[in-house]
Amino acid sequence: MFFGLALIMSSFSAMAQCNDYKWPQDQAKAEKYVEVYEAAYKDQNFKGATAGIQWMINNAPQWHTKLYVSAADTYDKLASQELDPSTKQKYVDSLMVIYDLRIKNCGEEENVLNRKAFSAYKYNGQNKTKIAEVLAIFDKTYEVSGNNVLDNNLDSYMSVIKNNAEMLKNLSEDQIMQRYNNLMSIIEVKVKKAQEQNKANLVEGYKKVTEKIDTKFIKVAKDLCVKNVQDKIFDKVTPLLGQIETKASTPADKAWVNLLKGDIEFQKGNKPAARDLYKQALVVDPASKEAYTKLGDLYAASAADCSKTPGSAEEKLVYIAAYQQYFKAANVEKCQQTITKYPTLAELQKANMKQGDVKKLACWIDESVTVKAKKE
Repeated sequence: MFFGLALIMSSFSAMAQCNDYKWPQDQAKAEKYVEVYEAAYKDQNFKGATAGIQWMINNAPQWHTKLYVSAADTYDKLASQELDPSTKQKYVDSLMVIYDLRIKNCGEEENVLNRKAFSAYKYNGQNKTKIAEVLAIFDKTYEVSGNNVLDNNLDSYMSVIKNNAEMLKNLSEDQIMQRYNNLMSIIEVKVKKAQEQNKANLVEGYKKVTEKIDTKFIKVAKDLCVKNVQDKIFDKVTPLLGQIETKASTPADKAWVNLLKGDIEFQKGNKPAARDLYKQALVVDPASKEAYTKLGDLYAASAADCSKTPGSAEEKLVYIAAYQQYFKAANVEKCQQTITKYPTLAELQKANMKQGDVKKLACWIDESVTVKAKKE
């Protein structure tokens, strides 16, 4: 984590409505409950502390801020230690309610929301049934906190966005971009402030956080781009693809941009442009097996482009060109499928060709192949 939890919990000033003790009418009874829950907590008997905490919240909700601090810590400990999923979730749900009650009775909305977001991600960040709720908590936290959002809630926000997009598919491109851009602008403000204070360690920390966020954003953006290309919604691809291209730092990510651009041109029927983009991906990342596979797919789908005679040996040379790409990709399955589409010996003889000849495809593919016949 960017900062330790201890730092998080000590970094807020106590600006609240619950700084002075406000006892209920039966103060003696309340004092007894406080004594019991504090003793139980001190002995790490967290279940034993819950009865007193609940009584105080019900009967003296504005008694003091430390009531909610103890309550949150108690239910956090119970949730952390519980092995039964159902019981654990009940403790977590109670913890979320405690944060809400603290805001209602003692104020400190920015402070408490940041704590709530931290806990929500900790316990429900991977829970498909709760992840939409966690996103709503983070959205509210960012709305209230602005540039003062807790540093520990930076990378986790992008994780929550990513999990919602992947698990629920409930976010549009615009909704993802809006949150991402807001997150980046907040980090920029934090970096500038750290630089002005000559805190190089903080600047370096924000740099690492940004790298983590960008990695997750690229993953989400890639998934959305692929879906939109498959659905032929090309106008939605451009802004996300531009962001990926800007953020891409590895050869694989840079090559991926060219591959997707090639897919778009392939979908549009501009095969020469697709070929050039797939080959450009190989320039960026020579180890890209996907680029070779896509070239093979492109060639295999282009038989009619290279001959005016359907079913001729000349037309079937494209499958040899495709095989050459699949072989480089180590794609055994597609190699085997493609071999079955090679010309027969009879077709070669009819075209005045023989095995071993080197022929250049007379079309945009612009590849030379060594003539081979299909085994019969």
